[in-house]
Amino acid sequence: MQKTRYDVVPKGDEWVVEAGGKSTPPLPTKELAVQAATRRAQEDAPAEVVVHREDGTIQEERTFGDEPSPPPR
Repeated sequence: MQKTRYDVVPKGDEWVVEAGGKSTPPLPTKELAVQAATRRAQEDAPAEVVVHREDGTIQEERTFGDEPSPPPR
């Protein structure tokens, strides 16, 4: 099953959650955007939230729902 990816990204002085080529209305803080993305990912599991820094680099990734099995040793 494919995971839905929710990216928390800056947009000017605000933050948005992007998924599937669409984005939420801008939110005033990164914290609110992370909370919104987390709620959506939990409802839409399996999903992942990718939180970006202001410069666009990835700060953190969170997975919800089915975790892939670790690679065999």
